[in-house]
Amino acid sequence: HCAKLSIQLQELEHASKEEQRVAAEELEAQRSHAHRQLAAMAEEHQTAISSLLQDQALELDTLRNAAAAQSVMDSLVGSVETQALREQLDSETRRAKALSDQLAQALGELETLEGQLDATNTDLTDTRGR
Repeated sequence: HCAKLSIQLQELEHASKEEQRVAAEELEAQRSHAHRQLAAMAEEHQTAISSLLQDQALELDTLRNAAAAQSVMDSLVGSVETQALREQLDSETRRAKALSDQLAQALGELETLEGQLDATNTDLTDTRGR
């Protein structure tokens, strides 16, 4: 009877180890999937930030051109005509500020994602270490 109980105990231990192995593989697959998702999100944010930077560079060029044009216009025409140009420059300045704010927000989101990605990498490393 003891031998039968010993065999049953060994079978239970083996089943438990197998269940732990399967659970660990499932956890690893889930973490790997989450890691890929975070990496994809980080890449999307990087692309969006690059696009925002390009847009902002174009806006800055527009502002420089508007400022240069204003300087020329000031020397050629009266203050009534330059007022409209000043208003346009003010508008362009506000748009550039809004783009700058969007960029700052996107960079903050990217830093958050990078932190999550680092944490996931650490978890994966810890899991593999075990």
